[in-house]
Amino acid sequence: MLTPDVVAQNSESAPSGQSPQKPGEAKTWSDNTCQSAQCEQIIAQLQQQKSLITRELAQIKREIALLRETLSEPGLQEVFAGIGYILGLVGIAFYVHCRKSGKDS
Repeated sequence: MLTPDVVAQNSESAPSGQSPQKPGEAKTWSDNTCQSAQCEQIIAQLQQQKSLITRELAQIKREIALLRETLSEPGLQEVFAGIGYILGLVGIAFYVHCRKSGKDS
């Protein structure tokens, strides 16, 4: 039930030139255009954020690929480890050879 106080509040809150909206009454054309404009603005912002995130993600992917390539190449530590391994095998072979040569004489 509408009392005079409720009617006064509705008329004060309504924009100028528009009658107060009653419950169950359809929205006017201007309300729909305002909502449409807001939706378009939100869509534009979302598209802008998507393009920004896409660019940043592409940069991160490039950096990860470069890091993988760098890590796949042997470093100085691996080179020296390989040389040490080979020298160790040569030393063992030389030791076995000398033991066999010493027993034969």
